[in-house]
Amino acid sequence: MILVYNSNGKEVKVGDCVGVHINQIRYVKSMFPPQYEGSPGVVWLTATPMLKDNETENPTAQGYFPSMIGASWVETEEDV
Repeated sequence: MILVYNSNGKEVKVGDCVGVHINQIRYVKSMFPPQYEGSPGVVWLTATPMLKDNETENPTAQGYFPSMIGASWVETEEDV
């Protein structure tokens, strides 16, 4: 499965800049697809841009449902 933005169908990538709430910019730190039926999966976001090797100055991240960033999981040919 891959996570894609609902607005344009592009794949969500680590380091993408996304808005969660008004005037709150967040960056994608990691993401995990659903592990069982009915689960939405999780996207981990941080307030600090990603640096080299997927590290941040402030590693604190919060988990959100993908819908909070306007994204959803789609199956790929590898999933079938």
